[in-house]
Amino acid sequence: MSNSGSYDSLIQDELDALWIRSEEGLDSRGWPAAARRILQKHLRLDRALSEVSLLLLGAERAGMEETLSRMLAVLGKALDLDRAVVYRIPRGGGPLCRRASFLAELVGVRPALEAGPLDGVSPGSLPSLLGRTSAGEMLSLPSIAALPPGPERTLLHGHGVISLLAIPLVAEGADGHLLCFESLTAERSWLRSEVELCCTVRNLLSGALERHFVLEALSRSQRLS
Repeated sequence: MSNSGSYDSLIQDELDALWIRSEEGLDSRGWPAAARRILQKHLRLDRALSEVSLLLLGAERAGMEETLSRMLAVLGKALDLDRAVVYRIPRGGGPLCRRASFLAELVGVRPALEAGPLDGVSPGSLPSLLGRTSAGEMLSLPSIAALPPGPERTLLHGHGVISLLAIPLVAEGADGHLLCFESLTAERSWLRSEVELCCTVRNLLSGALERHFVLEALSRSQRLS
């Protein structure tokens, strides 16, 4: 990611926008500190992606469940997430099942919240949300309260979700997966740099899940032969 011209342009765009705002009346003395925060944020995201890449490369040795948990912890800290969950979506139908989760150390948050709001939910019961992600669409919902009345808003609001980013993972032959990043404390809009990171993670994780499926199938075949 650090070698990507498109990603580097995101940093430049944010710095340019910051400079324009300072010339439009913001205190220019605060510009160096604000620019430093932007650069520090991008370095943090870059380091997180490198760490995620290494984790996924060693997934077969460490185990996929352990790898997913450690990956969510890395992303949770890098993106300042309140909760992150990976759900499995069975190919033959059936409810979503939590495979791994991360929960920030929030005051008043109960351990039961680690399951996530979609654990045990049937895909057909949330057509506006799961219907779009099943088609491969990354779905950003900055304000759950602003959603029209319906099962999505009722379920997510009832589980304390204020903002949501839902990222579908597609691995050929394997069960589907859904990666969800949530804010439980305040509304949140996702920055372009954060979405870029999520797109890269989606590609890396989809590939790792596909490799895992192929190796498991090969192992079963060898045991039966």
